[in-house]
Amino acid sequence: MLAATIKAHWKWPLKSTLPVACAMSNRRAHILLPDDLLGQIDELVGPRGRSQFIAEVARAEVHRRRLLQLLEQKGPGWDLENHPELQQGAARWVDVLRQEDEIVDSEERSR
Repeated sequence: MLAATIKAHWKWPLKSTLPVACAMSNRRAHILLPDDLLGQIDELVGPRGRSQFIAEVARAEVHRRRLLQLLEQKGPGWDLENHPELQQGAARWVDVLRQEDEIVDSEERSR
């Protein structure tokens, strides 16, 4: 039921938001997939869309796992030495940004 609903709202194959495959260097990779999974992929994108579909899914998963690795690292997300605007705290920095916006807005209104 869900698959039918999704198919009704989306046209397959979806247009890729990734760079065109021919613009990148490609290599063949022999992979094994369970029959049922391959059938489901073919239902979505057809047998001629397999490579692009698998490449897009793999790229998204690599991106997701790299983000998870980044989040699992210990220590701050950035070094305060590289962000002097946050030395007095993020709240103070946001206040300064808001004040600057108010000045710009009032100058634009007075024109």
